[in-house]
Amino acid sequence: KEGYDEIDCYSLYSIPIHKLLDTSGIIAIWVTNKIKYIKFIKEKLFRDWNVEFVGEWFWVKIASDGELVSNLDSTHRKPFEILVLGVRTGSIVMEKIKRDTPRAVFSERCMHSCKPLIHGTFE
Repeated sequence: KEGYDEIDCYSLYSIPIHKLLDTSGIIAIWVTNKIKYIKFIKEKLFRDWNVEFVGEWFWVKIASDGELVSNLDSTHRKPFEILVLGVRTGSIVMEKIKRDTPRAVFSERCMHSCKPLIHGTFE
């Protein structure tokens, strides 16, 4: 069966974000399409980390022919994944990110669970 183990979302608290994220830093978390995880990150984890929610990006997965890998209305598997973005509360980069960054990335996936490269987008 294709898949992977999930971690307990509360284990994210073990990451010392206050030591790793400077005032111009950006935090980006890939999230499954489960509303409870997205809500946990935006409403609890970010608040406790002193991180302000900036927005969501969508990675839309397409096949080599340019079509979506699954139907948008599929109850089993969605053809997109969500990237939740945040910055340290009061950061000067927040408005720039809201204004200057794309909201969706369309690409083929190269293997199961392999995300598109986005690191150059924030430079």
